[in-house]
Amino acid sequence: MPDPNITSYEDFTDQHRAHIEVESNTLYFHKTLEFTYTTYDMQEDKDKLYQRKYPDVMVLSDGEDHPYLYGRVLDFFHVNIKNNGPNSIVDRDEVVTVPVIWIRWFKLDPQSQGESGFHSLRYPSISFYPMDDADGFGFIHPDEIVRAVHLIPRFKFGHTEEHLGVPSVFGPGADDEDWKHFNVD
Repeated sequence: MPDPNITSYEDFTDQHRAHIEVESNTLYFHKTLEFTYTTYDMQEDKDKLYQRKYPDVMVLSDGEDHPYLYGRVLDFFHVNIKNNGPNSIVDRDEVVTVPVIWIRWFKLDPQSQGESGFHSLRYPSISFYPMDDADGFGFIHPDEIVRAVHLIPRFKFGHTEEHLGVPSVFGPGADDEDWKHFNVD
């Protein structure tokens, strides 16, 4: 039976994690991810993400500033795990496949254009977190993705080396640069 005191990822302790075993210490990488989403007319549709082409997504936010968080998918993979802990929701020695997305988060930039949303008729403006920021990278489950998004670089701000610090596969041409700001379309 799961621990009732755990209500978010932050509640897991090292003691909880010590019981999780990745089978054969192996990650299985994937080139694409297909997911189902609800359209504006309440129909279901499918979307396909490619790591190198259209990799940007939105997930629901817990914060009150904006309803969504935006991120760039860096990789898709799955792991086969066992959890032999006392509070596991799977049977002892049962192997479970867990899909994982490695993501690079964007932060909102309201100061670069003002407030966004329906009342202001502006798209949200976002930029990458700096490389050394603890909120800059993370892992999510594919079920957390609301929808793929299209990002429009804000060309007038140019590009920068500040955000990444290592060569970018998505940059405007230079190996270690990316656009400073984007609008979410």
